[in-house]
Amino acid sequence: MSQYGQLKGALLLDGADVRARFQNVLKTRIESGAFMREFQAIEKELESHGENNPLEQLYIESAKTELGVAEANVFKRLGLGVKETGVVSANH
Repeated sequence: MSQYGQLKGALLLDGADVRARFQNVLKTRIESGAFMREFQAIEKELESHGENNPLEQLYIESAKTELGVAEANVFKRLGLGVKETGVVSANH
């Protein structure tokens, strides 16, 4: 559901701001090697379970954002459960 909303909304953008943002990310994070260094520093931790997993931390932090809270509210209205990590599960 989230991806549908993101894709649908993305079609409404003119693309200039998004293109500029991704050009910046490409230069400062990818081509510079900064992303790879960051990923290599946490790679082993990605195998852990629970809050020690950096990916789990990102899920928790993203659930606290304005978009994450709004999305959780939509899921609640639809009768779907959302864990703190943003993972959707059906209430049965």
